[in-house]
Amino acid sequence: MNPPYGRTMQQWLEKAKYEADYFEVTTVCLIPARTNTSWWHKICLKSAEIRFVLGRPKFGDATHGLPFPLAIIVFAPNIKVCKVGTYDWKRKVSNER
Repeated sequence: MNPPYGRTMQQWLEKAKYEADYFEVTTVCLIPARTNTSWWHKICLKSAEIRFVLGRPKFGDATHGLPFPLAIIVFAPNIKVCKVGTYDWKRKVSNER
């Protein structure tokens, strides 16, 4: 899922977490890495997995990459510990810490 990057993004993430918890649905979200916000700590750190995107991906016909960092957030059922790692956008390689 690629939610709108505005004021409603928190609601999208809350819904993804709710569905993982109650309906056993896995949702993968591409969002800005806003680690200094309260919603990041309240919602994202309770996910199954966080991958910080290395580099600045370009979408469509863009000539420049995004001006802010991205993270891939995975909400999955029955996960108690959040795994953290990186994802190299250019090389399509992940690593976990």
